[in-house]
Amino acid sequence: MSDLIDGTGQTPEQLRRVMINSWQRGAVAMAISGSALTGAGVDELMALMSALPAATPQTSDDPSALVFKIENDERGRVAWARVFGGTVRHRADVPLDGGERGRITDLRVMTPTGPVSRTRATAGDVVLLRGLAMIRIGDWIGQPRPMSDDRRLAAPNLEAVVDPTDPAQQIAMFRALSELAAQDPLINLRVDDQRSEVAVSLFGEVQKEVIAALLADQFGVDVTFRETTTQHIERILGTGTAHAVMGDGTAPYLATLGFRVEAAPIDTGLVIDLEVELGSMPTAFFAATREGIRTALHQGRHGWPILDARVTITHTGYAPRQSHAHQRFNKAFSSVGAGPLC
Repeated sequence: MSDLIDGTGQTPEQLRRVMINSWQRGAVAMAISGSALTGAGVDELMALMSALPAATPQTSDDPSALVFKIENDERGRVAWARVFGGTVRHRADVPLDGGERGRITDLRVMTPTGPVSRTRATAGDVVLLRGLAMIRIGDWIGQPRPMSDDRRLAAPNLEAVVDPTDPAQQIAMFRALSELAAQDPLINLRVDDQRSEVAVSLFGEVQKEVIAALLADQFGVDVTFRETTTQHIERILGTGTAHAVMGDGTAPYLATLGFRVEAAPIDTGLVIDLEVELGSMPTAFFAATREGIRTALHQGRHGWPILDARVTITHTGYAPRQSHAHQRFNKAFSSVGAGPLC
């Protein structure tokens, strides 16, 4: 850098090699200006792209591809993926994130002249896949590839309320936004029950245009956005406890539940602990209780999510269904595992 400032000791080509080497090591970050409308800066971008180190493909034949884009058309969902290793095959049954499996019903490989139907794709290819109905952006197809760095984007800190141009399309708009959010985890919805409003998380103003175009083109819903505001979160400051016991007048249901809610360190998320035995309730009841806790913390006292919390289940109980004295015991439950219990 001193040689660059002083203008001595390095030729332009030597400086370029030093900068490229530093870039590849992550010591510096390149900044390139350009325009998506006019194409200005494309040549400079391509020149720098050629300096990037080549990806090392996996030697295994097991497919490994990362989904980076989701589209919808008249035929359904299309997943764009970058193949990092192995072979992705048409009609193959492949493992997906979360333990699910899916069958690839259509495979196209992106080429300079557009997508071309193929029976297979290998490391380095960008592919368009159909048949993976539940796939989302960021999911792996096949074997996940270990990454040396954290490639997750920071959470958006802006939001705007979305309104349908035609008020009669309020439900259709919500369903469409929910579908987009299911495809892309970066599109987060916040529903304000008191105001009957739906807000969408944003990284910037341009994203409004993108979401509006997707809603119009894919779902036939025209929308407008209100003024962008800063997104907030709520944090727990102290410790609170509460419990309701069936039979003593404190519980309106045939169930006993108690909780202790405490603050948690930033970025630790929601932690649910137990101070009761796992056999104190059926497994399905514990699952319903955990789901109720997550739902309750989705909106705090002021309508914003509570991201970090430690909740301990301190009391549990349920009522088995008793038969008449002359009948055999009924194994069914009078209690039910439902979210309202929380």
